[in-house]
Amino acid sequence: MPWGWRPTANPPPAPQVTRALTDSMVTISVANAVMLGLGRFVFLPYQRDRVASAGLPEQNGETHLAAGDRLAEEASFLMTTNDPAGFNLIDVMAWGALGHALGFAVLAANPTAIPFQ
Repeated sequence: MPWGWRPTANPPPAPQVTRALTDSMVTISVANAVMLGLGRFVFLPYQRDRVASAGLPEQNGETHLAAGDRLAEEASFLMTTNDPAGFNLIDVMAWGALGHALGFAVLAANPTAIPFQ
């Protein structure tokens, strides 16, 4: 017997069962789909209209880019997309984060959604 080893009366724990699809996974996926759909088809035109009406920030009557600030130019690789409406990477990340928050709120509000075993 190795030093410090003692036999125990407790049996080893039962193996964990991994499930491919659980209620919590479905809840988060549905919440993400709902929020991405709302962002793409409902709020995107409104958001783009508000950004266009606000215009670029100005200083002394001219935009920062026109004033010589080369870092004021938008990062084009983040804003390019093949989506006809212009739903880009920033929109996906923002609306996906809101979808996760909504899904976690739904799971937190429903005490039976997450089984404790």
